[in-house]
Amino acid sequence: HVASAPGETHANLSGRLRRSIGWKVSGTHEMEWGYGVVQKKDEAPYYAPYVEEGTTRMDARPSLGNAVRVVGDRVGGHFARMFERERAKL
Repeated sequence: HVASAPGETHANLSGRLRRSIGWKVSGTHEMEWGYGVVQKKDEAPYYAPYVEEGTTRMDARPSLGNAVRVVGDRVGGHFARMFERERAKL
């Protein structure tokens, strides 16, 4: 196990936090994603916001924020294409 540094994506010791990340699409214009979004069994652990945002004793390990910065443009284009495909089927 190698600990993460402040600002890096969180270290993955048990995988519970990472497994709780999910996304869902509602209709043609709305998408929600984050910790605990998809199913009850993958509910976000209580410590998810502390890891993502930090505390007074620990700097943030913004995994979701880092993911948005790295792949944000590609994800937006992908979902726009998928929404258009679904709209064309209607």
